[in-house]
Amino acid sequence: MGRRPAASLVFGQLAGRGSHARKLVAAALLSHAVATAATVALLVVLAGSVASVFAEGSDLTGIRWRLVAMAGLVLLRAGAVRAGGGWFARAGELVELDLRRATVRALASPGRLPLPAESTVHGPAASHRTPPGHTGDRNAAAAASTVLDGTDAVGSWVTEYLPAAAGAVFAPALVFVLVLLADPPSALILVFTGPMLVLLLAVIGRRTSELTERREEELAWLRSLYADLLAGISTLRTFGRSREGADLVDSTSSRFANRTLEVLRTAFQTSLVMEWAATAATALVAVEVSFRLTANHIGFASALAVLMVVPEFFAGFRTLALAYHSGASGDAAATSIRAVLDRGAAHRPHAADGDAATRGPESPAPAAGGSTTPPSLELTGIQLRYPGAATPALDGVDLGIAAGETVALCGPSGAGKSTIARVLVGLEQPGSGAVSCDGMIVRTDDDRWRAGVAWVPQAPTLFAGTIRDNIDLGAPGASPARIRRAARVAAVDDFIAPMEHGLETRVGEEGIGLSGGERQRIAIARAVLREAPLVVLDEFTSQLDPATEERVLDALHDQLRDTTVVMVAHREAVARRADRLVVVEDGEVVDQGPPAEVLARRDWDSLLRGDTHGSHGTRYGDAAGRLDRG
Repeated sequence: MGRRPAASLVFGQLAGRGSHARKLVAAALLSHAVATAATVALLVVLAGSVASVFAEGSDLTGIRWRLVAMAGLVLLRAGAVRAGGGWFARAGELVELDLRRATVRALASPGRLPLPAESTVHGPAASHRTPPGHTGDRNAAAAASTVLDGTDAVGSWVTEYLPAAAGAVFAPALVFVLVLLADPPSALILVFTGPMLVLLLAVIGRRTSELTERREEELAWLRSLYADLLAGISTLRTFGRSREGADLVDSTSSRFANRTLEVLRTAFQTSLVMEWAATAATALVAVEVSFRLTANHIGFASALAVLMVVPEFFAGFRTLALAYHSGASGDAAATSIRAVLDRGAAHRPHAADGDAATRGPESPAPAAGGSTTPPSLELTGIQLRYPGAATPALDGVDLGIAAGETVALCGPSGAGKSTIARVLVGLEQPGSGAVSCDGMIVRTDDDRWRAGVAWVPQAPTLFAGTIRDNIDLGAPGASPARIRRAARVAAVDDFIAPMEHGLETRVGEEGIGLSGGERQRIAIARAVLREAPLVVLDEFTSQLDPATEERVLDALHDQLRDTTVVMVAHREAVARRADRLVVVEDGEVVDQGPPAEVLARRDWDSLLRGDTHGSHGTRYGDAAGRLDRG
């Protein structure tokens, strides 16, 4: 029989994490063994003390050293239990953290999860928005269940099931050896009853595992259903189907509740049967020992010791039965996590594939106070079609960007501007075409590429924590001076000035408590702090008032002077700040040139409407060429 899914996943993570985590688990297991040995030794010494007092007439003076030994064993057991529990808990935290990071990386690989951006509609009649919560073959709610509940379940496997499983090995083995030496007939009873309990636990445990897997599937489905219904609640109300949605939630919730009760019922039945079987086996040993004691075939001290330690033989099995639910939950979660990690690995580029020209360039994080050389970029024949879309989002995009140049993408809503930005930061992978950096074809979904890119999406994500924490996400561990400078560039210091705690002010999930413009400024500060050689900004000032926008643009102009910048412009003031204005319509580059020249041919409103004729009745091609920053 193969290794259980949770065991395979956990020990695989421990093997990849380094010696510290492995030492923690080894130390925890050793502490567990020491605690078991101390418990058994304590019972043996206690049995000897009782026998000395009642059978031999000893007083406290005669057993004083045994009392000292018992006190020492109690302290040893308490210390071992405490240390082992702490080490198991720490090992569980490390495994949980590693699995959560690995799962998020796998889910965040291109095509796995939708990212917080606005609608990507291409063409007036075709919508290409990813359905709410849709993640290809996974749902975002199910993915969240895997990342959060799944990793928690595996962590519980380490902290609850693994100690119980170890105890089911240590205690029976030690007790069996002692009983074999003291009373072989009793050991013979243990030889028969022990495997029977293991077999019973395996049979009932298999049923528990099946029910737990069904419950996990039901939970993932329930999360997905809630997410989809919430995302489409306005549509359901519009078409008068909200009652059906409510009924579906009610029936699904009831089904999940029944699954949960079924799992708990089976777990309680398992514990009950194990308790009954262990009690019966202990009683059988007691009867055998009493007959032998009456016949003077065994001494009182040995008989008492056997009777006192035999329950410890079965205690490990009883504890394992109680923890079997955690083990089954961990196995079910490990199966889901392993599937996510395997799919993520299938989407991840392999460094051994192809030659150096097909891999992303090394983009080391720049040192504080400076930046690496700004790259030149070339997009050649980029084709991209979203799943289920009637028309391509990008249809043969050719675009060159000089090193240190600021390029603004403009055009009607849904023209493909944001998609170009997402391709550059590796959030979308084109079906055909190539992205080149300094003349070398790169994979933008490579982590080495992303290390040199700063990104501000249309709808930036903020996390529960302080404003400083959310800015620091751009460069973890940045100095306070760098964080304050980034906050100043993004005009974050304007709105935190009246706040009592300033940068230490706490915000809720998704920036609850802040306005849209304040959230955008934090995202801009995060990008500035990153000091990346390539900065991609997608409608990054859409919720700023004109005065604040002017301040931010002025500060960014100075801050990003030696940086290649690609920004999606929604306002004329932003577009005019660029070295070159690129017009995108229906997934194609239809015009480009210095902002003054492009806006002389076509006014800003016509660009936003997608009026391809402008004032001259023709499209402006690539004649404008490229313009290096002056």
